[in-house]
Amino acid sequence: MTNTISLDLEGAKALKDFEDAKAVIRKAEDAKKDAEARIRQILGDATVATLAGVTVLKVSERTRVTVSASDLKIADEALYNSLAKTTNFTVLVTA
Repeated sequence: MTNTISLDLEGAKALKDFEDAKAVIRKAEDAKKDAEARIRQILGDATVATLAGVTVLKVSERTRVTVSASDLKIADEALYNSLAKTTNFTVLVTA
């Protein structure tokens, strides 16, 4: 069921601020990706970078473990059901 309101000036301002903030985040994420790619290219095989003899950056290795929910459900549905947690939440989707 849809419950609709008409935004007043305060709501319109909040919506504009929301859209502006999302644009800033996208731009910052793109800038971060670009800077990381440039740094990785400069580093080559090095794992530590210094500036004036001071360590300013280290490459840190991480391991990520993922489990395919759909594969687990097929392989052992009882185990899947015992581990699965469902969370409902809302997101703002602009038109």
